[in-house]
Amino acid sequence: MKIIDEDGDLFGLVNVVDALVVLVVLAVAVAGATLVLGAGSEPTDDTNSDTTPNTTVRYATLDLGSQPDEIVDGLRTGDEMNLDGPSNLTITDVHATPVANGGNKDTRLTVRARLNGTESGDGFVFGENRLQLGQGLTVDTADYSVKGNVIAIDRDGESLAVNQTPGVIETELDAATAEAIQVGDQHRLKGETVATVRNVTAYPISENTRRVFVGLELTTIESGDASTYGSREVSLGANVAFRTDEYDLTGTVVRRGSTVEFGEPITMTAMMKLEGVSPEFAESLEPGLTETERNETLATIQNVDVQPAGVILKSNDGDIYLRDHPTQKDVTLTVELATRRTDSTLRFHGRPIQEGDTVTLDLPKRTFNVEITELE
Repeated sequence: MKIIDEDGDLFGLVNVVDALVVLVVLAVAVAGATLVLGAGSEPTDDTNSDTTPNTTVRYATLDLGSQPDEIVDGLRTGDEMNLDGPSNLTITDVHATPVANGGNKDTRLTVRARLNGTESGDGFVFGENRLQLGQGLTVDTADYSVKGNVIAIDRDGESLAVNQTPGVIETELDAATAEAIQVGDQHRLKGETVATVRNVTAYPISENTRRVFVGLELTTIESGDASTYGSREVSLGANVAFRTDEYDLTGTVVRRGSTVEFGEPITMTAMMKLEGVSPEFAESLEPGLTETERNETLATIQNVDVQPAGVILKSNDGDIYLRDHPTQKDVTLTVELATRRTDSTLRFHGRPIQEGDTVTLDLPKRTFNVEITELE
């Protein structure tokens, strides 16, 4: 059989021209497929892997220290900072606490941040530096720039670890401020409650000064066994600030783990003595008078014994005589006291007492110091 017959057909079946057209179309299709597949399946050169670093995530806790109101108000969850390359930072949680700093109403900020960086042989790299505990880190956004210290680094955890920590603080306040404190008062920052008053006890120091014990529930940041508030661990002797629209106070932590003052309530009877007072003063003291603070009765006079004050005279020949003073009086009071007993002490007005001590009684129209001569 001829390859091409007299009619121009290939093997007598297909026209030569048609066959050539089919071959051209197939050639073009094969060439296009080669280009497409070649571009998508070109092998990656592993030697270039260092120029395309593997992005990884860490979560860091940053102590931003004391900040002015504009930073406190402006810094929010979701704020972002972008650096050159793969590194960026996003604020995921914010905790604000008042700073016990005299009359300054400073606020301390602690934030949790999500950091995108790279992993190297030396550890996690953020920006151009390896991230380490204690390292300074500046959060620089379009609205603010603030520097903090890295105090924790973790592989997960967008939220700060917080807890409610009870404690009692002691402070001295004027009588009006002491009276203004109420159970349920809250200190709020950035829309969150950071401390709540759970208990209040006030005792007179003088006519217009009160020793105040405030039981607080504090929202603290937890790190291991430590609970921090205002960047300081809530431990005995630490200072804690508490503020509302009505008052501002700072106290010293005297108890942790409870919002109630030390000791169990117990009523005691005391004999107290005043010497050499005026007749008018002596006559103003009578049974039934009470010392009351914040609607709590702290002391009640049960009995009053008034005697002429003794005066020592010396005669011309050197003899010593005890005589009644012509005007001054000695007063012995029997007083019922609201006290608190601990394992080792008896406490009145927030202080340990024993025979021989001097205490202050704040009675209606009378505030005076008096010696305890007997306790029963």
